Amino acid sequence: MDLVVRDAYGWQDLDLGHGFHEVEYLPENDRVRFTISEAARAVV
Repeated sequence: MDLVVRDAYGWQDLDLGHGFHEVEYLPENDRVRFTISEAARAVV
């Protein structure tokens, strides 16, 4: 789904960097999520 949306916006050159990443804004004991990278999040 993420890739389809990325392509619809014309961002084919954006590497979403899917993986398990620590998300700082979540509670300290529950911060790891499978999501896009922080660098991709900043662009999006």
